[in-house]
Amino acid sequence: MDFEKVRIGDQTIKVATDDADKLIKFDSDNSANQKRIDELDAQIKKLTDERDSLKSGNKQAENDRSEAQAKADSLEKELQGYRDKVEGDG
Repeated sequence: MDFEKVRIGDQTIKVATDDADKLIKFDSDNSANQKRIDELDAQIKKLTDERDSLKSGNKQAENDRSEAQAKADSLEKELQGYRDKVEGDG
């Protein structure tokens, strides 16, 4: 039986010559799959960061809305006070 040295990842191993091509293809496929996994992980991180940023922005918008509503309510009460005062003068 003949053997051939094959580089798999960062290691060199001896395998049967008949199996060398299969092992090389398997390693190539595995490397391509790992590259795709890394790309998808990066995309997941980017989308997660974007989602968290949007949630944070949404929370800030909700706080701004609450402040604006409180201010509007306060001004409405002030306006009603002026209306009550003017109606009594008429």
